[in-house]
Amino acid sequence: MQNTTGSGSMDASDLLELELRQEAEWSYMSIASFDLQKIELSENFMKNFHSQVSPVVLSERSKSQPSSEATLLLVGDVQLLYDFISDKIPLWVPEVFYVILFSEFPSNYEQIFKFLWNKHHVSNVIIIALKNLRKVISYNQFFGSVIIEETATFTSNPINNVRKITRQKMSNMNGYPIRVVMFPSRLKAIPQPDGTYKGSDGIILQTLAKHMNFTPIIRVPRDGHKYGWKEQNGTFTGAMGEIVSNRADIAFNGVFIKNYHTANIQFTMPVHFDQVCFVAPKSTTKPQWKSVFLAFDTTIWISLLITYWITLLAWYTIKTINEKHFDGTLLAINLYAILLMVPVNKAARKFSERIMMLIIILFGFVVASSFQGSMVRFLAYETYEPDITTIEELAESELSIMSASLNLKELIETDENPIMSRLLSKFSWDETKDILGEIAYQRNGASIGRKSDLEEKIATSYIQNNQAQLHIVEECPRSYHIAYLVPKKSPYIAIFNDIINYFVEAGITSSWFIHSKPFRPLSDYHHSAKQAHVVFTVENVIIAFIILIVGLTLSCFVFIAEVLLFAYHEKNATNTTFWSQLW
Repeated sequence: MQNTTGSGSMDASDLLELELRQEAEWSYMSIASFDLQKIELSENFMKNFHSQVSPVVLSERSKSQPSSEATLLLVGDVQLLYDFISDKIPLWVPEVFYVILFSEFPSNYEQIFKFLWNKHHVSNVIIIALKNLRKVISYNQFFGSVIIEETATFTSNPINNVRKITRQKMSNMNGYPIRVVMFPSRLKAIPQPDGTYKGSDGIILQTLAKHMNFTPIIRVPRDGHKYGWKEQNGTFTGAMGEIVSNRADIAFNGVFIKNYHTANIQFTMPVHFDQVCFVAPKSTTKPQWKSVFLAFDTTIWISLLITYWITLLAWYTIKTINEKHFDGTLLAINLYAILLMVPVNKAARKFSERIMMLIIILFGFVVASSFQGSMVRFLAYETYEPDITTIEELAESELSIMSASLNLKELIETDENPIMSRLLSKFSWDETKDILGEIAYQRNGASIGRKSDLEEKIATSYIQNNQAQLHIVEECPRSYHIAYLVPKKSPYIAIFNDIINYFVEAGITSSWFIHSKPFRPLSDYHHSAKQAHVVFTVENVIIAFIILIVGLTLSCFVFIAEVLLFAYHEKNATNTTFWSQLW
């Protein structure tokens, strides 16, 4: 290594990285990567600049990319610069600012700017010459114009001034075509006859295009997939594949900010936040025959049963004291009748029994009235079995987990929760099915998706008789920020983020999701619409017929048993008489 830096060289603490590519006397190319903000420049920008860092010559070529936000290139041979631009090395990064220093301005500096843009999409470049230190040349690739400014404008804050030039260029791209990959998505990306999109994603795209004055060239993913995923052979599908392959400048369908197992993508500023939830079939209505038992909960039924037997025992004791001969079975039937407010045809003789009967009648009146009121409610309005509310309940159910996206499967795979492992064992993937329709009407599985998408799809497509056919499980396993995808080292990422940040900070995206939903919330569909008059059908009182059929059937069996028993006794009596006469 040869170092010919003068006495005014930069201090080692200020120089963050020093990398040079070639040595050949004066025909060299050297690179110094440093933080320009830490260098104090005098009023003559280039004089100070040159005295601090040049000339520096290193012979070893480095393959690493710059680690600082600015890189100085000392060029003595223009052809050598072209060679470095053509090489597939990580030197050229759109986010880094480049200062190219020549001994004198080359005649073809405009071609250098064009070559850098076409090859690496690098636009943060200024050119300076030692023989004319008062001028700084930059280039607007969108208008094809050269910008010549005085060096004095860069002395106060060189990085910010270079950044300002770049932002000004990106703020007016003069109709430059930007490749956008986008597919229809309900509410978020609604295709229009003219090829544009509405919805939240469409609005942000139109705003970016208007602010930056670019022309969006919109197309759907070539392979027909939507968001896309990584295949086992390492290739990517869908919109993600378009970005990874650098066939698009931005994918304008929001994706979760998560690891997609590639370093060739990056995310814009988040535009939204959403949960990943499971969706299962809506619980079915409870059978009408259960309505009798649903009028009271289990505790009340047990209490009533205990009360009945205690009361029967007390009444039996009183009857035993007052009367020598009485029918205990008839006493139990009379007590049951009183509790149901059925009149008895025989009054009690003793005063103690009358008090007992009065207490039982009052108790039965309260219980029977409450039971009747509750029965009316259960018969007039449908009641439902409990919905699945937790992931554990979903894992214990017999429902399989279906999805049209392998990325959603990965959410389950990366979770170490044993319950999620059980769900993974039931996972199946098929992007050709109407999965939600199959779950709603065949009731043979569950699925996973974004909560906002599921709410919209259920409210607009899976409502029958004012009833939601699908239910979102309350316990959602994951939550993510949502952003757009751009290729790694995208030159547009900074200006994209600035405009998206305005949207988010102003609350425009959140307001759109809150106020622009053209559907009723799912809470409106949890119960049937109330009717002024409900006409009872056989289904409403089916329990009464069931009780009657069971009672008559039981009576028939008892009657047959009595007949057989009577015949048996008659036969035994005849045989006894015969043998007694014989003897």
